[in-house]
Amino acid sequence: MAADILLGFGDSWTHGDDLDLSYEKTYMQLLGEQFGIECRNLSKPSTSIPHLIVQLREFVETQYYPRNQYHAVFFLSAQERTFLYDDEDNHIVNVSPTSAKDSERQDSYYRSIYNPPLGTFNLNVSILALQQICSAYNIKDYYVAGWQEINLWRQVDQTKFFNHGRPVTTVFTEDNTFKQLNELRDENNMYITHAHRPSGHPNRQGHAKIAQALGQWIKI
Repeated sequence: MAADILLGFGDSWTHGDDLDLSYEKTYMQLLGEQFGIECRNLSKPSTSIPHLIVQLREFVETQYYPRNQYHAVFFLSAQERTFLYDDEDNHIVNVSPTSAKDSERQDSYYRSIYNPPLGTFNLNVSILALQQICSAYNIKDYYVAGWQEINLWRQVDQTKFFNHGRPVTTVFTEDNTFKQLNELRDENNMYITHAHRPSGHPNRQGHAKIAQALGQWIKI
């Protein structure tokens, strides 16, 4: 039987890190409840914007059912993150500046290759690929910038971006202005984890705030 199904792709924010998932709900779960449809959270913690392509391709190759109408929400993580394939067993290795100190290969990547223009390039190429795959499979796609300002190419369909591509963390400030994530933590923002869990993930109130904002924007 055909059905509307909500899909969540992204990193630890979408996954719900720092929530107690035995009783606290992610913004994707809350959106599914709001729309009264099934929600499948296909996110993977610590992953990157380019890895969203891997997440989407895994879905269309293993779980896609053409009679359903899928609505995919893509959360855009930090632009400096990427991933590598392990030379020995072909497993994916996540790469970010904070993890670079744990691996000579990752440290080499950030010293020799990465810079902000490359991050913008990878962002836009990844989004173009996601939009093309979603179009091919008739998946309605939505994009949510995380905690960084993004620079989108004109070739990207920007009508599919929450709040014109501005970071979703703007919903955590009274006047919807952008602040760096460390600023939100320093101010003990009620929507971000801090104190004994200073990771900068949204807490229960934060997920509810994101779900409320996205629910007013997404049309199902």
